[in-house]
Amino acid sequence: FSNIWEKNELDKLPEAAEEIARLLAKEMIPGSSSQRGYHSEFSWQTAVKYKIAAAINTTDPLLEPFIDDFKEFKRIMEEGILQELPLVIKNKGISSSNVFMTKEGKLSGMIDWQPYYSETRPLGNELHAIHWIKSRYKGDHYEDIEATPEIESRFWKTFYSSIPPEVAAKRDLLQLAMKLGVFLKNVSGGKSRHPALIPTFRAELDYVIPPYEP
Repeated sequence: FSNIWEKNELDKLPEAAEEIARLLAKEMIPGSSSQRGYHSEFSWQTAVKYKIAAAINTTDPLLEPFIDDFKEFKRIMEEGILQELPLVIKNKGISSSNVFMTKEGKLSGMIDWQPYYSETRPLGNELHAIHWIKSRYKGDHYEDIEATPEIESRFWKTFYSSIPPEVAAKRDLLQLAMKLGVFLKNVSGGKSRHPALIPTFRAELDYVIPPYEP
């Protein structure tokens, strides 16, 4: 996917946005619930809670401005708010470097699906992909392009139409799951995973998913 930006083939982005939205929807496990194994020592929730606790107690100066966000994630996990969402099976993390597209902008493949990379998370956890689809990464910020509104519109319309209506209606929960995904992408062990990306961390956390329109 990153070649689309490198080769300035921006006309492919709207079609590519729809393809990736469908991919994220297809990761959903039908009939599943994020409540499964909630009290298990090996549940996804337990692993995430450990990461949040480490982040709250961080000594990394890059993360100190986000402490209140981490505390909000702790509250969300303690209250079990995301249990109403279905689970997805995801790879180590969707990115512009592990998604492959055809010259027409169609999805042709995805790598990093080794068993030790795969894990379960609530649906919406990887919706932050919208950032590198809709905008050009400029080092310390994302720069929108002329087609950004169309890209966003087609991404969200496709994603919502690719999941059950009763799940799509839980837009606020999908928003929280996306924020949690942004956290997990950027923070591990109480430290920033990608210090160079810290300037975009706030923008990703504050992104607002558009409302679902049946």
